[in-house]
Amino acid sequence: MSDALRILGPERLAETLSGLRASGFVVDEIPAGAVDVVLLESGSADGPDLSSLAMLRLEHPDALLLLTSPAPEPRRLIEWVRAGLDDWIDASAGLAALSETIRSSVQRRQVARQQRAVMVSLEDRRQKAASEERELSDRLIATATELESEHQRLGDAHSALQNRVA
Repeated sequence: MSDALRILGPERLAETLSGLRASGFVVDEIPAGAVDVVLLESGSADGPDLSSLAMLRLEHPDALLLLTSPAPEPRRLIEWVRAGLDDWIDASAGLAALSETIRSSVQRRQVARQQRAVMVSLEDRRQKAASEERELSDRLIATATELESEHQRLGDAHSALQNRVA
């Protein structure tokens, strides 16, 4: 994520862009993936419906999905998170809390991406090492087989020489 965040947010009060259009609003087209943060506002603790959150998550899979609202019931917050919400901000907390939540959420997302990249790199290295180990094992087995054949051939030659001498 860049330092300049593209936010789909406070000025858009409906749960989904399609909901806004259906209500007669004009909404600028925002291509999927072009948004860093989707910030939803709700005037009630019930907040957005779960299908709208899921739809926003599908439309903006890499964006942070944040909600500011009055304190919800814990059960409702868990439902929102399961539907795709990344974080919730108490509406009474003010702009400083909102800014800090966005900042910390962005940092967590960046750390998570870096960790995933490291894990992918480690897995790639592990697979490469395992492949090289299998290749070396195969070469070792082939060399051992060749040495065994050569040993057998030399043993046969030695026996033949002993028979001639005798």
